[in-house]
Amino acid sequence: MQELILGGARSGKSRFAQQRAQASQWPVTYVATAQAQDEEMQARIAHHQAQRPPHWHLVECPLKLAAQLETLLKPQTCVLVDCLTLWLTNLLCIDEGIHLETELAALYRLSETLQTQNKGTLLWVSNETGMGVIPANALSRRFCDLSGWLHQYLGAHADRVWHLHAGWPQLIYEAPQIQPVSSLNASTSYQARCHWGQHTVNMPDQPIEQMKKTSTFNYTLAAFLPTSMQMPVAQPHAAMAEQAQAHQAQLTKPLGALGLLETAVIQLAGCQNRLFPQLDQVHILIFAADHGIAQEGVSAYPQSVTVEMIRNFSQGGAAINVLAQALDAEFQVINLGTATPIEALPHVLDHRICAGSANFLHQAAMTPANTLAALEIGYEYAQQAHAQGAQILILGEMGIANTSSASALAAFLLNRPLSELTGAGTGLDTVAQAHKARILQQALDLHLPHIGQDAWLALQRLGGLEIAGLVGACLSAAQQGLPLLLDGLMVTVAACIAERLQPGSQAWYFYAHQSAEPAHAALLAHLQAHPLLHLDLRLGEASGAALALPLLRQACLLHEHMATFAQAQVSQSK
Repeated sequence: MQELILGGARSGKSRFAQQRAQASQWPVTYVATAQAQDEEMQARIAHHQAQRPPHWHLVECPLKLAAQLETLLKPQTCVLVDCLTLWLTNLLCIDEGIHLETELAALYRLSETLQTQNKGTLLWVSNETGMGVIPANALSRRFCDLSGWLHQYLGAHADRVWHLHAGWPQLIYEAPQIQPVSSLNASTSYQARCHWGQHTVNMPDQPIEQMKKTSTFNYTLAAFLPTSMQMPVAQPHAAMAEQAQAHQAQLTKPLGALGLLETAVIQLAGCQNRLFPQLDQVHILIFAADHGIAQEGVSAYPQSVTVEMIRNFSQGGAAINVLAQALDAEFQVINLGTATPIEALPHVLDHRICAGSANFLHQAAMTPANTLAALEIGYEYAQQAHAQGAQILILGEMGIANTSSASALAAFLLNRPLSELTGAGTGLDTVAQAHKARILQQALDLHLPHIGQDAWLALQRLGGLEIAGLVGACLSAAQQGLPLLLDGLMVTVAACIAERLQPGSQAWYFYAHQSAEPAHAALLAHLQAHPLLHLDLRLGEASGAALALPLLRQACLLHEHMATFAQAQVSQSK
């Protein structure tokens, strides 16, 4: 049983929550999240202490709330948490190595499990912060956003939701499977004691249970992305795809004879909402960064190669430069975090967040702030490509040891051991591959207890800055309705994480090739994807996608310019 009790400052919410706790007739544990950091807060705490029955068990918990509640919640007990917004403030303002998103995710998981487990009654008290003016600074706006999303999520799992106005409680929602509050003797006696009269019941038009089934709300996405990045995924135009399929059936060839080219052009027609899709405007984005895991000898090349290859991109000497020029594609390289700074270079955009990711054998690869910063940059550049008229976006990467991060993320996504997924990367021999697999499995075992099933935490702990940038670009493209031609392992891993964060993104994915990396083949099989090419590539830098693009262009030409049976006066099959 969970009840969420919301209200403004001095609304009476704490007093009401205490009366709800007494009404449970069970032993009560009061969990206080406030910290007495000044005289005014000390006075507030003393006031609340005077209002509470002296026999209640008091637990002070300013930070790690979910873990504390796990130890307190038991059948036939009542736990009152007062209040969530003070706890959130502590997390935002106190730097003690405690990650905000980890604590929020743990709290969300706890709320979910309480729906099916009998662990007594849990009363959440929190300030309603979303009914005033928009705050003037970024931290305050983030606080209001986080508290609002927290209330939405807990409210969707609560058995009752209350709101206090000037001391009057309003019952916003009551789950249909529980005993109505108006029929509870304890509630009636409480009303008589407080002289607050009958509770007003205002049921939502759509039952919460139905909202849970139909909502696309993803707490990870909502809790950690800015509001500007929380657009819904665009929907391809199914009717146009059906028209394209019907047109394919009229062309002078056996139905399906062009194989994957047919299915690709039909999908592309739906994505572009054009019967005859076009791929003249192609944008290629390469995200680059270094990886701390390279310190463990998991790559055949030194870390300095990342910066050296960025210079090579700038000078036009890499494989992707040759291919981009042949495709007449817009080409940009975004440096998100090389180990050493790099001078200003043509075609290279310097957004260096930090000196690469940390060694995730020992610690999280990235801080939450750096993960989000990289993701936002990727999001913005994909958004920019769409605004400039891109008809398809090709993503690529550069970063020594990034196959290690990608393989670890693939193991998380697929729930498979690294021994089955680790490949040669840039050219490791079998002995070095075995070493790489052992290191990565050890790192994965370190982080999995903290990750659970959370793709955002997996990205932060196992990923890299360029992979986070790729995730942001995938999210942006799917929201903008921009088709993505995916390259190899790193890009496919990022696309899978984007799909986890925002389901439906996959509708905009086109799969260029299957690389030589076993993790890439496993991911494609899991996605039931059919790549256009199988060339045993392991170069990265978007080269496989650039090689596959001419096939998509040829598919568009065949779709538009082949004669129909009627035009050619050719008989159709019976």
